[in-house]
Amino acid sequence: MKIAILYGSKYGTTESCARKIASEIRGEVELINLLEKKPQRLIGYDAVLMGGAVYAGKMADDVIHGIKNLNFGDTPYGLFICCKDEKEKAEGYLRLNLGDGIVDNAMVIEHLGHGINLERMNFFTRTAMKTMFKIKGSYTEFNSAAIHRVADGVNRMEIVHEQ
Repeated sequence: MKIAILYGSKYGTTESCARKIASEIRGEVELINLLEKKPQRLIGYDAVLMGGAVYAGKMADDVIHGIKNLNFGDTPYGLFICCKDEKEKAEGYLRLNLGDGIVDNAMVIEHLGHGINLERMNFFTRTAMKTMFKIKGSYTEFNSAAIHRVADGVNRMEIVHEQ
């Protein structure tokens, strides 16, 4: 089974989540950062997982356009998101950024947690984050159960395909 994980990660939390999912998936996994590469087609993949981070309700434009411009064909796909808000708001962010059509056809939607990596931010962003969230240092709060559910969902697809 061949899986693509498309993600957008500027500060590293979403990339860490994508790598954690990849480590639990049986089969070949290709990780693609949409901020660096823009795949046009999904030929040869059995499933695709896509996600990004949300800052002030918005995903990065490269992530939005990278996902919206894909031709999914019959390839099953899932969505994940990293943001500070709770799961209910996270799905709303996906709908706002990607549209109902993409969200409604996803085989899985998960909120994987969030993190703030101050070391990778410029001075102005770092200062804003410290002020807004009243934090002193970097941290991550992964939702390990959600990460496992995403990987497990893909692994169960493999069983269905083998029958």
